[in-house]
This record gives sequence, structure tokens and C-alpha cells, in this order.
Amino acid sequence: MPSESEVNPKSPVYVILPKVKTDNEIQLVSRVRKAFRSNYRTFDPDEQGRLSAVEAIRNVCLSHGIIVPLISAQRTDAQVHNLRAAFVAGLAAGMDKELLLLQFGEDPVPLDYRDFVKYVATERQLEGYFCDFAPEVFSRFQSDVGRAKAAPTNRLQQLTIGASSAENEMGHLADYYLETEEF
Repeated sequence: MPSESEVNPKSPVYVILPKVKTDNEIQLVSRVRKAFRSNYRTFDPDEQGRLSAVEAIRNVCLSHGIIVPLISAQRTDAQVHNLRAAFVAGLAAGMDKELLLLQFGEDPVPLDYRDFVKYVATERQLEGYFCDFAPEVFSRFQSDVGRAKAAPTNRLQQLTIGASSAENEMGHLADYYLETEEF
């Protein structure tokens, strides 16, 4: 398990997506892609059936910013997604990560995290919240650049199996190939 000081500099943002994406989630991913290029990781239930607690903790540890949209109770898999979203948001808050917790529409939000939720009714509101979030992530990223990482102390800590989704490994793909004569 990575320590909190070991943020992945190649993809410092982690996004939790619902199984069925509406225009709101597509718009959100588009904003993330524009701001961070391909330097972000996602959990997408279409590509990976479930999010284990270990993977959630690992991905939050490796991130400076976490984006979690809550979805309406009328949508497919809303209860599962919103429970997953609450867990990841709690991890982000507990690890003092930059958190963008969004609620599209006017559905009620549980009291536990009502103060953290940003209600989004229009594209302009989403843009405003995102424009506040992105500079904070960049600021954390820049303050982390000069910090030296602790070297792994044993071979087990050096072992990396990779992410369960190839899209989350964009920055590390070159590390997985051996140089052969054909290469």
C-alpha cells in the first residue's frame, strides 16, 4: 500500500464514474480531460465490476484530487454507486485530498456529507466548481514536486502489478516492456 506522500505525478486525479453515464458525467470527464489531458485515473463499473476497498484506498493515496459525482435515486445502480461514492469521498476527506463531490440535480443528500456537496444544475455551475478544483490540484502537485520519495526497503515494496484497468496505466506502459532485438 502506498503511503500518503507517494502521489502518482503522472495521474494526480481520480474520478469515480457511475455504470450508466448521462450527459452530466460525460461533460465532467470532458472537463477533466481538457484540464489534465490524459493524466487522470477513473473507476468505471463498465470496465471493472467492483471497486475493492484496497483499490479505493490505493487510488485515493496516489491522488492529489478526487472527483465524485452522486447520482439521482431514480437512476440505474444509484444505491451502489452512491455508497461507493460516499466511501471514496470519506477516504479523500480523511486523507486530506482535494475533493470535488458533486450532486447533479436537486436530489436530497445524506446529512453526513451535505456540507461537502456542490449542487450542479447547469453547465456553468459545473465549470465554476471545476475552475476552483483544478488550480488546487495543480497547487498540491507543484508543492509535491520537490519532495523526495522514500526508497522501498525490500523487494516486496518494489513489486508493482499494475492497475486493474489499462486506462489507468497510461504513464507507466513503457515500464512494462522488455527491450528485445525487435524493439
